[in-house]
Amino acid sequence: MVDTFVYIPARLAITIIILAMVIVIVVASRQSKKNYHDDDRDNLPRNGNANLAPPSDSALSDSTPAFDGVSHDNNEMLADSDAEVLEAIRRYDPDFSKPDFEDWLGAFLGELFLSYREWDLVKLHNLEYDSLYEDDAQHIEELRAQGHREVREGLNIMRTVLADFKIDKHFEYLTVMVRASAREYTLDAHEAIISNGGNARLNQAWYKMRFLRTKGDKSLIKPGESRFISCPNCGATIATSSGGICEYCGTNVILGRFNWLLVDFKVRHLN
Repeated sequence: MVDTFVYIPARLAITIIILAMVIVIVVASRQSKKNYHDDDRDNLPRNGNANLAPPSDSALSDSTPAFDGVSHDNNEMLADSDAEVLEAIRRYDPDFSKPDFEDWLGAFLGELFLSYREWDLVKLHNLEYDSLYEDDAQHIEELRAQGHREVREGLNIMRTVLADFKIDKHFEYLTVMVRASAREYTLDAHEAIISNGGNARLNQAWYKMRFLRTKGDKSLIKPGESRFISCPNCGATIATSSGGICEYCGTNVILGRFNWLLVDFKVRHLN
């Protein structure tokens, strides 16, 4: 009787100790996640997830000379650049197709210009990396306050040149030169054209576009399409068309894991 009396409390004591240890571990884990979300959120990559370091300023800056050679349509220089860059990309992405990329690029520019016209910041954030998005979003908000809309329509891409391709520890960077024409004008709140003397001017230009995507990624989601992914912070299911923001914990999920994101966009008009 004494042996039984002593044995039972000892087993209960062990069980209680184990349960206490489990509780401590669970509480510590939850507190760690809370601290990660509340205190360290500013240290997360912009438009990114916790497993990727943000691109450095030097990586985001483009060493390719601005519009070098394109103002005079130096076909030999552009052709050499295009061939070299295409070869460099295919070392890492053997199935990369320039025609497929050009189709994607045309759709991308259409969505980008539509987001400007519609003041659609969610659509814009699906297309642009944070550093560029913040500047463009501020400009769009200023236009919205005035009731103005910037329009580019009737886009016609005449030439695409792959100008530069680089890779760092986490990301790939592709610079593209695009010769295109489009009608450009600004509308007021009454849908009247208030630029170019009230005319929708047809402009020809070179666009210099620099893109970023996660190293090793080879997929191309068409602009405007969506894919469902898991939030790297809380595990919730979110759509890539949501602007990359988890509605449950607020984490920015890097959309560059699934597509190219625009990090720089410059325009040189030819007329």
